[in-house]
Amino acid sequence: METSKYLSRVLVIAGSDSSGGAGIQADLKVLTAHGVYGMTAITALTSQNTQEVNGIEVMDSQFVRKQIDTCIEDIGIDVLKTGMLASPEIVAEVAAAIDRHKLINTVVDPVMVSTSGSVLLSPSAVETYAKLLLPRTLILTPNRDEARLLLCQTNSNCSDSKDDAMSLARDIKALGPSYVLVKGGQCPYMENLTDANTIKKKFVIDILYDGSRFWEFKSEFVDSTSTHGTGCSLAAAIASNLALSQPVIQAVENAIHYVQAALSEAVSLGKGHGPINHTVSIYRLPFYKGKFYDYLIRHPKICNIWTEYVDHSFVRQLAEGTLDKKAFMYYLVQDYMWLRHYARAHSLAGYKASTLSQSASSAAIVLYIEREIVLHKSFFDDFGISENDINTTPESVESMAYSRYLLDLGLQGDWMGLQVGLSPCLLGYGVIAKRLLTDSKIKRENNPYHRWIENYAGQDYERAVRLGQELLEEHALKQSTSRIAELVDIFAHATRLEAAFWQMGLDYVTKLMNT
Repeated sequence: METSKYLSRVLVIAGSDSSGGAGIQADLKVLTAHGVYGMTAITALTSQNTQEVNGIEVMDSQFVRKQIDTCIEDIGIDVLKTGMLASPEIVAEVAAAIDRHKLINTVVDPVMVSTSGSVLLSPSAVETYAKLLLPRTLILTPNRDEARLLLCQTNSNCSDSKDDAMSLARDIKALGPSYVLVKGGQCPYMENLTDANTIKKKFVIDILYDGSRFWEFKSEFVDSTSTHGTGCSLAAAIASNLALSQPVIQAVENAIHYVQAALSEAVSLGKGHGPINHTVSIYRLPFYKGKFYDYLIRHPKICNIWTEYVDHSFVRQLAEGTLDKKAFMYYLVQDYMWLRHYARAHSLAGYKASTLSQSASSAAIVLYIEREIVLHKSFFDDFGISENDINTTPESVESMAYSRYLLDLGLQGDWMGLQVGLSPCLLGYGVIAKRLLTDSKIKRENNPYHRWIENYAGQDYERAVRLGQELLEEHALKQSTSRIAELVDIFAHATRLEAAFWQMGLDYVTKLMNT
């Protein structure tokens, strides 16, 4: 099926981590967090946790080849990312696949030693890495130990200085990768760039080299035991960013920022080196597409107030035809005054709108309000309310509080806040009228208020409700989680004012009886 949407794709060739903190499990979490589609070719199954790797089952290299080809030939890929390759034969198969499929964007994380200290790659596989895979690599991401293994260096007489990292990057670049990122997470520094002790650790430096220039990425040191899978996650984040068409330098820098945040927000899991928080950057809304209205009316801050509003005693008495006429007449006059302000608020929403369609929607609702006001005037005739009655009746405190709240919301806030504030009236009346029309207890014959109910259950009003709700749902998806929390408070307050408006009519009669 043809579609104009495009989903960036990354194939991960790596081992499985049964604890979920590293390997393909971590990579898929990172890819998802970046909005990238992930595929896997599993090179090995491992039995591991945060403390140890106690078992490895290496896949047959031909089966790894089959996984790679099956994904690429059908779905295709934008970036190839490797992790633990487990054997010389698998390393050779990956190099051959890069040639066979003419892959350019390759991110190679030379996983050789786990965070817990377990050796994951044989010396012969390391040699094959250097000979076959590195010349076909766009970005190589070793830590210092891995860099020395690739160069067949021992750790004796090696320093953890920045100069040493730059020297390692320069030497590995000679083996063929286009870019070398020597990770510095194992070697924190003090402010004066000397090796830091436990108390004075300040920052880490990652060194990127392309053969002619060095880039230094300096990050605050995060003192945490939740470091399992940081290397896998960094390489996966780089691959994600490349798949999203970011240039190499930007892709690396943004990936470092992601891992830094994931380290800072990690929650302790396990007894050893736990995982980072891979979901730190996922934008999570507390509702699904098209369900913002449902989320609002079921929210703990709103559900009771909403029930009080849509099932108010005033409403029930309307349906039963038992409502005191004086209560309805007072409500009708106050609602007539309030609707004029409500129209002004919707006009303000049209002004605040950022698109023509939003402005047009606001205009359509204002036109409906105009027809609603005409309907109110017809009720004035039915109930004997004169123009003088309307002009001499002071606006109630409830009407002033509600209408001024909406106008102030529009003047001080944004379009979305005002739209949410306007919604309880628009949507709530539709809910009430629909329910009352299907209620077996409703009195239809000789009920002076039945026409009022029918108006709000009619197709005209239903269209206005649908328009308002569609606007709400569409733009709710564009809000931040903190903004959603603010919108919940707005909706709750407006709903409370709606319930108070019903109560106003009943209280008016009570006051008359007490005077």
